Amino acid sequence: MEIAQYQINGIEKLLEFLPAGDKNILEIGSDLDCCVLERLTGVYGGSVIGLNPSGDFPRKGSVKNDSRFYALRSDGCDLPFKDKSFDAILSIATLEHVGDLDKFLAECNRVLKPRGVFYTKFSPIWSCGIGHHVFAVVGHKEARFWKPGKNPLPDFSHLIWGPDEMRTFLHSGPCDDRLIEPIISWVYNSKDINRRFLEEYISAFRKSPLKQRVFNLITLYSPPEAIRAQLQAKYGTNHDFSCQGIEAAFFRRVSVEELNKQGEDLFVKGKIQEAYDTFTEVIEMDPGFSQAYNNIGVLLCESGDMQKAMEYFEKALDINPNDRDTVLNFGRVLTFMDKGEDAKKLFSSYLYKSPGDEEISQLLNDIEGKNQKAKVMSCNYDG
Repeated sequence: MEIAQYQINGIEKLLEFLPAGDKNILEIGSDLDCCVLERLTGVYGGSVIGLNPSGDFPRKGSVKNDSRFYALRSDGCDLPFKDKSFDAILSIATLEHVGDLDKFLAECNRVLKPRGVFYTKFSPIWSCGIGHHVFAVVGHKEARFWKPGKNPLPDFSHLIWGPDEMRTFLHSGPCDDRLIEPIISWVYNSKDINRRFLEEYISAFRKSPLKQRVFNLITLYSPPEAIRAQLQAKYGTNHDFSCQGIEAAFFRRVSVEELNKQGEDLFVKGKIQEAYDTFTEVIEMDPGFSQAYNNIGVLLCESGDMQKAMEYFEKALDINPNDRDTVLNFGRVLTFMDKGEDAKKLFSSYLYKSPGDEEISQLLNDIEGKNQKAKVMSCNYDG
């Protein structure tokens, strides 16, 4: 089976939110033939994993010996992955089937890395004209909401009628009689659709730990006035019945601690400018986060700008005077810059509160012994 255009569009939209480079991608609600997974492996150099709870997933023959993706039979509300495992999550034509939206979104947040992106596009939602999402097959006969001539239900009928009214209508001849009970069972009892209104999606997204960046409503048509009156009489006037689907993009919120750790990882990898920018962002998020000032001081030490480094160490100690790493870093820079008396005061003040610190005691002894440059200077990150 070939990949559909709406699936290609979903992949392309995800690309817009991802920076270049190898990424670990999770697709939740993979198609049975793994078409999206196959396409994703041609786009990304990282790992690609897809999951679907269906007993038919993956369809026989869809995963070949040379396939570079992994297909798992699992539920999006109970993801079998460690925290912060993925750079991105893609979910196409899936959320209309998810019963526990709060748990689903919480799981996405859990397995995403800080700043990881979750992109989704799905339809039809229950509160639109074809929200019954009808799928019924008996022998060679089928009812499908999206196939021309295969949907026997009038728009919005699933919201207005009860089972008996729908049964009466279907017996009037719009479909093979063998499909009637399977259709009614699907519309009113199937666990494969969640029967949520637009406003419930909006509420779930707002409560989610994820940070919403994009939210677009896919609107094809509104109900005729006569139908709207019936819908409002039954459900109230606070519902929008014109929205067929939703496109949304979310990012995992990042704490200053996580962002600071990202900066440290970047520094270890030799990405100095990216690390500097990250620590600067930490300070913008929380001007009282002393570790970021210390870490910028370390970067400046590495680049040879000792004077500027001292300014950042001073800022860090203004916030947290007892931070051991900053005391060590600042004291070593002061010693290196022939400011031994200042370093001596710094170390003495720290040892007054923490007298058992042997390393700082030795540094103080070196200064008092006028051995100010005997040691090779090095700097430490916090934590």
